Amino acid sequence: MLAVTGLGLGACTGDDGVPPPVSSTVSVASTPSPPSTSVATTSAAPAPPGTRLVSDNDRKVSFALPQDFTVADLSVILADPAKKREMTRVFTQLGMPADTVDRLAGQVSFAAFATPTPLGNDTVSITKQSLPRFVTPQEIADQLETFPDIQMGDTRTVPTSLGEAQRTSFSYTLQGTTLSGEFLQVPTPLGLTQVNVTSPGTQTASLLADTMLATWTAS
Repeated sequence: MLAVTGLGLGACTGDDGVPPPVSSTVSVASTPSPPSTSVATTSAAPAPPGTRLVSDNDRKVSFALPQDFTVADLSVILADPAKKREMTRVFTQLGMPADTVDRLAGQVSFAAFATPTPLGNDTVSITKQSLPRFVTPQEIADQLETFPDIQMGDTRTVPTSLGEAQRTSFSYTLQGTTLSGEFLQVPTPLGLTQVNVTSPGTQTASLLADTMLATWTAS
C-alpha cells in the first residue's frame, strides 16, 4: 500500500483571512488499474476572460484561475505561529491529527486562494507525490468520512490536453458553513497528481474545476 497525502485548503478562514487547510490522506494500492484502450485528450483552451494562467513549477503544469486568486507560499504561512494554530484548530475539528499541519508544506506543490468573503475562501491545492493509479470513489469516501456531514457526489472521467482525468465532487459542513469540493486526479508530465478544490456554497468548486481542467497543459 502506498499512502498518498493530499492537502486542500479549507474554505473557512481565520481572523487574519488566511485559509486553514483541510487534509485528506488516501491509501492507494500500488498495483495499477487496467490500462484504458484509448487515452482521452483535448486541446487546452485559452484562459477565459477574468482569469489568468498560473503554473505549478514542481508538477510542470499550467492552468487558469480567477484573477483574484493569490498563489500562496505555505512555508511562509506556516512560519506564523498564529496562522499555524488556526490551521491546527481546524484539523482537530475535522478529526485529523493535529501534527498533520507540520507536514503540510512538504506535501503541497501548489496552493492558491481567492479574496476572502464573509463565508470564506475559494481554494486550490496540488500534491507533490504522484498517484500510482486513479483512486476509486470508495477510497475517497472512506478517507473523507471524518468530515462533518460529508456528502459524496458523482465521479466523472474528463479529457485534458495531457490525457484522461477524473473528478469526484463532495460537500461537507464546517463552522456552520456548507462547503463544496472537487477531488481531481489529473495527468502531468511527471505522472498522475491530486488536485483539491474547495469553496463555500455549492457551485463555485465545480466551476473552478471546469476552468482548470479545460486549460490544463504542460508548462
